[in-house]
Amino acid sequence: MIEKYTTAIKKLSGPGMHEITVEVAPPDVETCFQKALRRLAQTLEIEGFRKGKIPPAMAEKYIRTDALFNEAAHIAIENTYPDVVKHHQIEAIGKPEIEVVKIARGDSLQYKVRVAALGDVKLPDWKKTRMHRKEIAMTEPELEKALEYLQKSRVRYVASTHPARKGDFAEIDFTIRLGGVIIEGGSAQKHPFVLGEGRFIPGFEEQIEGMNVSEEKTFLLTFPDSYHEKAYAGREVACTVKLISLLDRIIPQRDDAFAQSLGDFKTFEELKKSVEGGIRREKEEHETSRVRLEAISEIARNAKMEIPDVLIEREIEKMFQDLEERVGGMSLSFEAYLDHLKKSRKELEADWRPEAQKRVRIALALRAIAKSERLVIPAEKVEERVQEIMKNRSSEKEAKKRYDKEVLREYAESVLMNEEVFNLLEKECIIETNV
Repeated sequence: MIEKYTTAIKKLSGPGMHEITVEVAPPDVETCFQKALRRLAQTLEIEGFRKGKIPPAMAEKYIRTDALFNEAAHIAIENTYPDVVKHHQIEAIGKPEIEVVKIARGDSLQYKVRVAALGDVKLPDWKKTRMHRKEIAMTEPELEKALEYLQKSRVRYVASTHPARKGDFAEIDFTIRLGGVIIEGGSAQKHPFVLGEGRFIPGFEEQIEGMNVSEEKTFLLTFPDSYHEKAYAGREVACTVKLISLLDRIIPQRDDAFAQSLGDFKTFEELKKSVEGGIRREKEEHETSRVRLEAISEIARNAKMEIPDVLIEREIEKMFQDLEERVGGMSLSFEAYLDHLKKSRKELEADWRPEAQKRVRIALALRAIAKSERLVIPAEKVEERVQEIMKNRSSEKEAKKRYDKEVLREYAESVLMNEEVFNLLEKECIIETNV
């Protein structure tokens, strides 16, 4: 629609910041006014005319001058700005700041746009990067811990016929008083726990050993001098406990029957090998992630680049969103969490800025490698990953409501592209194995 306009660009202070001045010729400005008039006329309601059928000449009498000028400027900008940044080969990021300098009927329109842009990234000779991979080692304690976890996942409970002893599952009513007053968190009913796991202050669980169901007893205990709540450290308290129920925990034996109950295993040895293989794979995946991060961090650190502030601000905002989600999962308000940290939002932002900058440098380095190697992700692969993400996060119907498909597609493509770059690093870089 707009045929004639001129531009002038200059570099501003601040990483990646540019200012572009755009001037639209008078005939095109008048075209924008006419389109603005028709668009605004669609919103008017005038007696004797159907809505949307009001002649522009009539409508202009009812439209505020400032509204008409604002709409005309908006039309001019939306029809020039995308071509302007493309013409100047600017990869704009963030929301541009736009200022209309002048606009008048019968004259040109001039506006200025200030925008942050991604600059060139000068990569080091990244193929000479050394990746230090550690030898993966399995330990017996690790395997033992995993097998114990599986056993505990198949524990059966039966009513106990003997006094309380370590390993029993118990429910108790209790109160803990200091100077006759129940301390904070010092009372509960039918509190469940496994006797002997040390969930209470030293000496508490030992007092329960030997008790029978329905038995009640009172005893004195002293908090350790090193107790985290200083108000109670070294203080003597009176504890009253009533044993409500007691169950024997029957832990399955490590035999073939136990293995068969867990899946497609014939023997316990097969299960043991599967668990060992799972631990090894998990450790290998963790080591791969560590090595990849070490390599790309070094490349990013040695790359030359300008980082627009908007990217760092955006990364900090992501960090806040992630933290708020985690805190919300703990049924704690974000404000209460900040009070616990004794930090303000601004102080956290200042603390996180170096990490945010590091993350942005890594993202730009990954992107630069992908660009230099002309890596492309097929559209069908991107769509497959989008479907996986939607399926994993919620039902497909809910996912369509909650997630913008285009945003998900961009995210999926960036994840797949990063995977391609990391695969390339492992193929091209120098890998050294450390024992």
